[in-house]
Amino acid sequence: MDPLCGGTRAAVTRFRATGDILNWGEAWQYNPLGIVAVAGAAGTVARSIIGLVAGRWLTVSIRWNPRRTRMAFTIALLLTAALEIRQQMRADLLIAGT
Repeated sequence: MDPLCGGTRAAVTRFRATGDILNWGEAWQYNPLGIVAVAGAAGTVARSIIGLVAGRWLTVSIRWNPRRTRMAFTIALLLTAALEIRQQMRADLLIAGT
């Protein structure tokens, strides 16, 4: 299992409605990055629509320096390692049904 395994199932499960409740918990079980990907896609679509309608685009600017770069890299590395461990512990769930 790699950190991306289960991402597609998480994204699909996120939009499957069971009654009135969207399956956040089940999507989280497959892969938390699936939920992040869906939120990122929704934000991109919203930014595009607002930009086209208003004629102004939302931009975010970060001033990078060597310290911030090292910190961001370290945090990303630690989060990726934690997700890798989590996905390995859920290998039986991710393999089931394939």
